Amino acid sequence: MNVDFYKCKLSPKLHKAYDDMIRSFRSMKFEVECQGLEPQELASVYGAILYDYPELFYMSQRSGVGQKMGFFGVTLKLKTSSIFTASQVGTYKIELEKIAKDFQRQTAVFKTDGEKIKYVCDFFLRNVKYEINNDYNQNCATALIQKKGQCSGIAKGVKYLLDNMGIDCIVVEGEAFANGQGGPHAWNIVWLEKKPYHLDVTTMIGSNQSKQEPFYYPCFLWSDDEMTSHTWDRNKYPKCDDKCPYKPENTQNGQGSTQSGRQNKQSQKPLFADKIIKFSIEMEKEIKTAIAKRADKLCFSTALSVEGQELLDEVSKTVRKVVKQSGIGLSFNVKVINGFNVEITFVF
Repeated sequence: MNVDFYKCKLSPKLHKAYDDMIRSFRSMKFEVECQGLEPQELASVYGAILYDYPELFYMSQRSGVGQKMGFFGVTLKLKTSSIFTASQVGTYKIELEKIAKDFQRQTAVFKTDGEKIKYVCDFFLRNVKYEINNDYNQNCATALIQKKGQCSGIAKGVKYLLDNMGIDCIVVEGEAFANGQGGPHAWNIVWLEKKPYHLDVTTMIGSNQSKQEPFYYPCFLWSDDEMTSHTWDRNKYPKCDDKCPYKPENTQNGQGSTQSGRQNKQSQKPLFADKIIKFSIEMEKEIKTAIAKRADKLCFSTALSVEGQELLDEVSKTVRKVVKQSGIGLSFNVKVINGFNVEITFVF
């Protein structure tokens, strides 16, 4: 199992801090003393844990470093928190364990791991909505229980299920591109018959916004060569050299090669006006928060099925409105990536 994939990428001197943090977080203790390390090293360890252990779903994406003076000098202390109450954590743990057991039971009838992986994808395509919230939607519990998440939360949800089904899986950090423009993204690499393949369930959700079957499966067990719209550190992650022999329909090169795939894609065009009001309200809140925090960048996605220019115009209009209301002097740039991913950069 690739439980400790990111731990193995750390310097050996950081492994003790990694193990100490794991023990503390499992005990719901959110301050961990670490001797002889620099602040950026502590941040690297914490980030590795968030990707290696999706079952620590309650951990905040944010962490800080404090100092403690002692007889032997200064000891650094990593400080973080839980995004849920202790009662919520207990409830979600029980629910996640039940979900994992249900998937194990339901997929026991399948003869191949490829069928099991598709079953997991279908769960997300039927039930999970892409929704941006950097505080609460980057964990497996929100994705699997509340049925919403952004790319990192969805990837962690996939890893949680596949880990518990005995299928090796890791989370990948990289970027997704379209028309020469890119933005931060997360997806998975999974192992099928001892060979690694890319699996991007977030891209699948974006390609099946109507949630009507038959589903369309872009980035389903793809090789490195097939992932033409993604970039990642190829020295950091396993090489996916082989094309997978197991392919459901509607996976070819992101185009939907079968007739059912074309029909499915055409059915995913609800009118823009039907959902734009709700989307604009949610987006406006995110933009206000980003500006208040002086964020350099805000990235999110939308389930709206619209042309890229329409989405670009709507986002730009909303940003101008929020900037005017804030009274803060700043400039901004809006990009639409892959038709549903939005990146806003701010210069204060």
